[in-house]
Amino acid sequence: MDNKTLYGLVSEYAAKTEARRKLDAESKRLATEIALLDERLVQEFETAGIQNVKTASGQTVYLNREIFAKHYGLTSGTWTSKSPRACNPSSTLQRFIE
Repeated sequence: MDNKTLYGLVSEYAAKTEARRKLDAESKRLATEIALLDERLVQEFETAGIQNVKTASGQTVYLNREIFAKHYGLTSGTWTSKSPRACNPSSTLQRFIE
């Protein structure tokens, strides 16, 4: 391999690595902003009493509720859990493009 080819490959590698770092930083920034919006939108959906909204671009954002029982542990060979009334549902937003 001649030096011209080596330096060309090194330059390309360095440029793409720098571009990836910038994209990673932008991705992390967007993820933080989305997390803040998620919290606010969950509250707004619950206040408005709606489950989904379709955007002008055709994406559907909807509130997804998931309820999980919490187990205390194994007692006398059986699992014990909190009563259904004591379970806290968690709400998350889901985004889909139709």
